[in-house]
Amino acid sequence: MKRLSSILMKSALLFVLGCSSVPKATEKNPTLFVGKIMYIGSGNPAQRNGISFNGTIEFGVEISIKNEATQATVKATSGKNGLFYTNQIQEGRYSISELFLKKTAIDSAFSTIYTLPQNLLFEVVKGKVNNAGTVIWLNTNNRHKVEQVYDSTEVKDEFIKQFPKSPWNGQEWVNCKLTGDTAYYVKSSSGKDSMLLSVPKTMLDAVRQGIESNVRAQMDERLSKGDTTYYVKSSSGRDSVRITIPKEFPDKLREDMENRAKAKLDELKNPE
Repeated sequence: MKRLSSILMKSALLFVLGCSSVPKATEKNPTLFVGKIMYIGSGNPAQRNGISFNGTIEFGVEISIKNEATQATVKATSGKNGLFYTNQIQEGRYSISELFLKKTAIDSAFSTIYTLPQNLLFEVVKGKVNNAGTVIWLNTNNRHKVEQVYDSTEVKDEFIKQFPKSPWNGQEWVNCKLTGDTAYYVKSSSGKDSMLLSVPKTMLDAVRQGIESNVRAQMDERLSKGDTTYYVKSSSGRDSVRITIPKEFPDKLREDMENRAKAKLDELKNPE
């Protein structure tokens, strides 16, 4: 009844997606979220119908992905080698809100288990393939734990292996780290400055808004003195560095500084 009640209470938009085909990127849905999931059970007593949830399962695990702002939920079901994906999510902050598994016996009897992970937050970048690596669902003696194994290269290789002709293979892939905190950029009042802010998911909105206001006030004060601060991304877009320059800096010098910062990021990421 607990699971049924939670479903009935969800005022969410729900999509159920499998891994039989990969939807193409569209103007409305230009973003893909992809990963692998593995269930590992041990020490769990058999169900009354004899079904056991011990062992390793990759196929058929259902993963629910919730938009933290709208509460809309997308569901994806893992296919071959645990691969799951969906393009039914937009840019923004999400969480893995539920994992669900159903096992059916030869006589059509079935049993289900689920877990409601806490604080598994991640940010989705628009127009890219957001790679969550492998998510491990551990169930030991009916005690559940969900964690991320950051093998993003393995996930990408598996996706390309299963879908070698998919247009998503040619798009930029970014690592999508699950965390109990959420990180996002706060802009100055003028929009010319920004600062990366990381806060716990459980922080009260009033407290978070107060922190944002203080950060914004600090940036506004700095800008009033004639400096501007912003982030320069590496060529891959996966790394960034914050630079501060005088407000009246000539465009040519500013571009040179940005190029040097980008080159330094690329050098640190790919040392010879």
